[in-house]
Amino acid sequence: GAGLENLGNTCFLNSVLQCLTYTEPLVAYLQSGTHQSSCEQNYDLFSLLFFSFCRIAGFCALCAIQKHVNRALQSTGRILAPKDLVSNLRCISRNFRNSRQEDAHEYMVNLLESMHKCCLPLGVSSESPSSYEKSLVHKIFGGRLRSQVKCMQCSYCSNTFDPFLDLSLEIVKADSLHKALKNFTAAELLDGGERQYQCQRCKQKVKAIKQLTVYNAPHVLTIHLKRFRAYDFGQKIDRKVEFGPTLDMKPFVSGSNEGDLKYTLYGVLVHCGWSTHSGHYYCFVRTSSGMWYSLDDNRDQDAELLLTVLFLQAVEAHCYL
Repeated sequence: GAGLENLGNTCFLNSVLQCLTYTEPLVAYLQSGTHQSSCEQNYDLFSLLFFSFCRIAGFCALCAIQKHVNRALQSTGRILAPKDLVSNLRCISRNFRNSRQEDAHEYMVNLLESMHKCCLPLGVSSESPSSYEKSLVHKIFGGRLRSQVKCMQCSYCSNTFDPFLDLSLEIVKADSLHKALKNFTAAELLDGGERQYQCQRCKQKVKAIKQLTVYNAPHVLTIHLKRFRAYDFGQKIDRKVEFGPTLDMKPFVSGSNEGDLKYTLYGVLVHCGWSTHSGHYYCFVRTSSGMWYSLDDNRDQDAELLLTVLFLQAVEAHCYL
């Protein structure tokens, strides 16, 4: 692949692009040309209003990513400037500003959402249930969470399902990825006061157990470790979190999923610095040959010796980022 030029505090964008460039299911779809040949920039009404200035400029996030990935994979050893994606930063989110350091996770979430809207047929709302079935982005990155509340008096279960493109995990009380996932899916007792549950069957407030689990696991799993405190904005949680070359999601999944749900690591996006107001983003990616590279803007190097202990080759078709 290619290195990416920093166009003014764009390391957050460069790191996300590098990880997406080595996401094999996404690359396979982009290189097929399926989207580009049928792209009509179809947005629902809300998106049309929100992105009207982008449509006038003819910007499509999925086409932009396709163009970038094709150039990057054909330019090994060279340095590319991702000008199209940088100049259209506000088409991804109106909260972003050029030449300002932004959050890489926030950019990734907004970029995937923009790509999701771009690949939907005309007239399909981006938030409708059918959109998740038709969206290439959700077919690759998307899964479903189940929030279940079980009445301890009559055992009635109330289930709520929500789509997700990534999992954001608290790490304050976790020293490993497995522990963070265990905390994320831990059962919680609703036992009094405002925490009491109104049971639909009992028709009264009762004690209940609430649990969040992954119901449908995605093909590509993206996990975000929450290193910045919501109540202490700017301060970073400087805690070591261990993770391995593979991840078995079966203990955290409640739905019926085919396969053994084992994922292999192929990318790690890193923030280096002490707060949200400063620092630098870079990433490590695993190529199809099994070699690991450190990608830091326009500097790339063989990272095999650095990361041999952590990473192995892919297990089946699942991977995590």
